[in-house]
Amino acid sequence: AGNAIALPCYADEARDIDIVIDDELRKAGMSMTLEARQALRRNLGGDRLASRGEIEKLVLYVHGQKEIGVDDVRATSGDVSGASFDDAVDALLDGKIADFDTAFTRHCQGGGQPFLVLSAAMRQLQAIQAMRGQMEGGGRNAASVVAGARPPVFFSRRKLVEKALERWSVEALGRALNRLQTAVLQTRRRPDLSEALARQALLGIAVESARLGQR
Repeated sequence: AGNAIALPCYADEARDIDIVIDDELRKAGMSMTLEARQALRRNLGGDRLASRGEIEKLVLYVHGQKEIGVDDVRATSGDVSGASFDDAVDALLDGKIADFDTAFTRHCQGGGQPFLVLSAAMRQLQAIQAMRGQMEGGGRNAASVVAGARPPVFFSRRKLVEKALERWSVEALGRALNRLQTAVLQTRRRPDLSEALARQALLGIAVESARLGQR
């Protein structure tokens, strides 16, 4: 019909989000309260990859629990504290120790959860580890791997990621990720010390990145 209009498929989008949520919960062996699910749905958009990353972050945060509650969703959601959040992770990758410390402090003083920086750093290092594996296994250079990355690396961050790929080996990235995983578990056990524990782990990686960059 010539006068037909396209309607947004909200029901399909909501169903897709539920499928992603259920898939991640099943993999983790966890359940979620209805209130928590509704809160999580509100925080997720239509991008499946981004949504899956948010759910993985939540599952990591509640490690050791069997059920996810609405307070857990609230603790791990939000606007990821704007520029200070991105600045902290980028400074860590670049080995800029003072810049990292400034951005991390700004994030925490602005009410941001230290866990969110740990989680973002883990996702960045996991992505870099996968790309570094392509370099080591396929004999490709950093620029080639970054240019073909999926999901794509934003143009403004490509040089930063290329530098990180040239500095870090797969093994060194594995050690850094283990350090972050340990810090996540420690912050769950001692929430009163979460800022100090997260800062210590992240700062250690920033120092290591600076050291590797001098070789």
